[in-house]
Amino acid sequence: MATADPHWFVKCDPCATEAVEKYNWLNAVAKSNGFQAPRGAVILRDGRQLVSLEFIPGFVPLQELYIRHLLRKPTKPAFLSIMRDAGRALGAIHATEVPRHWTLHPLDSKLQDEARRYGLRSRTDAIPVPLHGDFGQMNVGIASATGATVVLDPCANVETTVGGHLVYGDPAIDLGQMLAFLEGELNSPAILLATPRRVCKAQAAFIEGYAEIRPEIDLESAFAYSSALMRLRMQSAGLLRSIVARMLYNPARRNSTLQSKLAYFRRYASV
Repeated sequence: MATADPHWFVKCDPCATEAVEKYNWLNAVAKSNGFQAPRGAVILRDGRQLVSLEFIPGFVPLQELYIRHLLRKPTKPAFLSIMRDAGRALGAIHATEVPRHWTLHPLDSKLQDEARRYGLRSRTDAIPVPLHGDFGQMNVGIASATGATVVLDPCANVETTVGGHLVYGDPAIDLGQMLAFLEGELNSPAILLATPRRVCKAQAAFIEGYAEIRPEIDLESAFAYSSALMRLRMQSAGLLRSIVARMLYNPARRNSTLQSKLAYFRRYASV
């Protein structure tokens, strides 16, 4: 049984069967595309279904790696290389065929309204893709021994706008999650060192890696939802975080509108 092995650990999930299916789906995608993701199994304990997950040793999350990068401390591999690999991993996830029984995740109306306020002018019908749902600073990273990309927990939690596990939808949802993290959603004083130039170079590396696998990328939507995700979280977190949001998005940082952000971003990107 999975939990008899010290290389597995147990977590709760109200939809354990769906969660395990999602974990194993991601594990199969990872094996076919050169990154790592844990396998899962449903176990029964005290009359409850729980999720047992394969332990990936030496996982270092992007949060820790980005802090090191901002403090000008070396990472191995180099941080921009790590971000390109993270982009390739998400590109591979989005390039995978959507399983027939998954359901469409509609865009949240508040998210859309906030994206329009930021400057999203039009929406073409994006081709729906399988959604990771929580592709960000704590669920993406590397295995310290090898530097290989690791993608964890594809089962979205309360920090995302995605509901349910087996869902597909607009790729800008997953892209925006990562871009928002690089823009400033980092619980560390090191974010004060995230100059516009350093932020854009990191975002460009991620987008370039993604575009290697999936060239059809809507940058306008990706950055609009990036800002919308950040602002919605900050608005619901009290006055101090609202002030922080204004500090992170302002004309001096060249990201106060979608058009100014894209113009500055394209200085560093080849897509």
